[in-house]
Amino acid sequence: MRKDKGMNGELDRLPLFTAILFLKLLDDAENIREEEAFLEGKVDKYKPLIESAYRWRDWAADDEGMSGDDLLKFINND
Repeated sequence: MRKDKGMNGELDRLPLFTAILFLKLLDDAENIREEEAFLEGKVDKYKPLIESAYRWRDWAADDEGMSGDDLLKFINND
């Protein structure tokens, strides 16, 4: 994680880390629900909680995903 002004130690970074873990956990849970709907043949009834552009797997899990200025624009503008 980056060092922003006003962050002095690890306790200052804990809320950021918690938010990152929450996004990852939410995406994993959503992925499981999507797979269950597919296996039960209810894909047409399944509606994801998070739009595709904002899912963890779409912007963070991709090895060639957003980083640097592109990631900052995405976070600040969306």
